[in-house]
Amino acid sequence: LKSLGSEAALVSFHELDSGVVALVVADGRVQSTRIAASVRAIDTLAVELSTTIRQRRNADKPLRAAYSALIEPFQASLVGKKALLLVPDGELGTVPFEALLDTKGQRLIEQYEVRYLPAIALLAEQPSRGKAAGLFAMADPVYARLGSLQPARLPDTKEEVEEIEKAVKGASSVWLGTDASETKLKSLDLKKFGYVHLATHGVLAGEVAGYLEPGLLLSKTAADDGVLTMTEAQQLKLSAKLAVLSACDTGRGERIVGEGALSISRAFLLAGAEAVLVSLWPVDSVATKELMVALYAELAAGTPPAQALQRVKLKMLKDDASAPPPPEPRGLVLESVKPQPASYGHPFYWSAFVLVGG
Repeated sequence: LKSLGSEAALVSFHELDSGVVALVVADGRVQSTRIAASVRAIDTLAVELSTTIRQRRNADKPLRAAYSALIEPFQASLVGKKALLLVPDGELGTVPFEALLDTKGQRLIEQYEVRYLPAIALLAEQPSRGKAAGLFAMADPVYARLGSLQPARLPDTKEEVEEIEKAVKGASSVWLGTDASETKLKSLDLKKFGYVHLATHGVLAGEVAGYLEPGLLLSKTAADDGVLTMTEAQQLKLSAKLAVLSACDTGRGERIVGEGALSISRAFLLAGAEAVLVSLWPVDSVATKELMVALYAELAAGTPPAQALQRVKLKMLKDDASAPPPPEPRGLVLESVKPQPASYGHPFYWSAFVLVGG
């Protein structure tokens, strides 16, 4: 925990039989704060909040309620801090904390850089990368049919990666279309790359018949089925400062008490990535492309990942003028919602992606 530094605080939430407790580590001290007597009440609030955002409705009410319940009880311990490392438990793992609203109408992302960890135990395992450079990227795979499902191509991902390649310094290795295959990913030396970027469809455990783990869809070959599962991802050997899973639901997975989500993001951390950028729900492809291109521009300027993500989100948050096009999903199914005249300032567009590790 010494690695936190003087400007950061760690907040670990724990759902117990007696209620929800937050352990706050700051300035070398540990403070235990009771958040709520009812785990059900907190989980219900978390589900309401994430559902409202995903449906692109006005989420100010649950976002304010969540700030009051989850941040205010220990806010005094955060005075002078610039960064938060959050370890959620239960349904809190579905909450984009950056979007929470305080009583003054200010969002958490306007106050702090925010990172996440699935479990405190992973903090001790976090590597520090510095020598690896350049970009490895895959985008716009040609998807094989999966049972009754035929995933659609994502041409925006090709444009996304081509724009990112222009920004990143160092050698790049970019694979598109049929070359963006699971076999290619597994066969190449990924340890020399500082950034690993996979822009594709993401699937949850059980979403595709016969697959009991979350995964990423890539092009199929004679050697591989085109579904990079969580177990397979963990066997990759990475030295990346940042792995970006530019797809739907890559931060979600079965939640184990005290262990967090068994998502594919955890697999990339265990494979050696210092940090992983993942999504909490089915994301919009066009908005994701814009976020990613802006993020890499910040990274190329030397901005650390957490601060870079904060800056990009703040720009989108304040972009209330541009009306986005109809949503295009990076998952197999986009939730049915009522048409909403939302701008990119709505949390649906900028708060889905969160930084895990780092």
